Amino acid sequence: SGVRDHQRHGVTSIVGGRAAVLLGDAPRRVGLGEGRDVAAQHPDLAHDVLDVLERCYRDTQSIDKVVDLFELRAKLAPTDAEKARLLREASRMWENDLKQPRRALITLRRAFELDPSDFELLEDLEHLAQQGQAWDVLSGLADKTSLHPAFAGERGVSPEDKHAFYGRVARWNREFLADAAGEAACLRAIVSLKPDDIEAQQRLLELFRASQDQKAVLAQLRARRNWRSASSTMANSARPVS
Repeated sequence: SGVRDHQRHGVTSIVGGRAAVLLGDAPRRVGLGEGRDVAAQHPDLAHDVLDVLERCYRDTQSIDKVVDLFELRAKLAPTDAEKARLLREASRMWENDLKQPRRALITLRRAFELDPSDFELLEDLEHLAQQGQAWDVLSGLADKTSLHPAFAGERGVSPEDKHAFYGRVARWNREFLADAAGEAACLRAIVSLKPDDIEAQQRLLELFRASQDQKAVLAQLRARRNWRSASSTMANSARPVS
């Protein structure tokens, strides 16, 4: 396919900002905007067409259009990992070349949602949110991430990494988003993962009391009492019999 088989179809050259494309036996020249349609309509040509268009855009310093191509490449990518990689590249261009941290953050969030096992992205998300004062872009991230198979199942993200993730997002909700409900949801996840996290237990109680949610307060006190009782029973059973 593509340039490897010019008898059937392929991208052959760039002339004056137009890509020469062979579709079957009929050559036609494709403008830069029209090239997207060719890529969408002819999947076997897509990568070659996009390569040609990217060269055109880079030659004319049209970085915003290069970013658009990476978005399209991400849509065409066969795996979530590859989609996430391409979106990370697009995010870097939004940040470094186009100086638009908010757009970079929106794109990077999409990459993280596709591959939430890449915890290095959390540092980048936080950096971009601070740089662009765009913390609102990260609202609801924990809810969306918790549904990903890597988080929902036993395989994938480790309990320790989940605990660290929810702790970080709980802090975002508390310090930057003023989202008590979002913070509480993260703290519940933390306590579920690590029942002996006293700090998370105490913070949950503070949130429930502040919201005057007496049912939630009582349920949390009961859960903490049950945990202490279970911990005491386990400690006693572990003691050697004299």
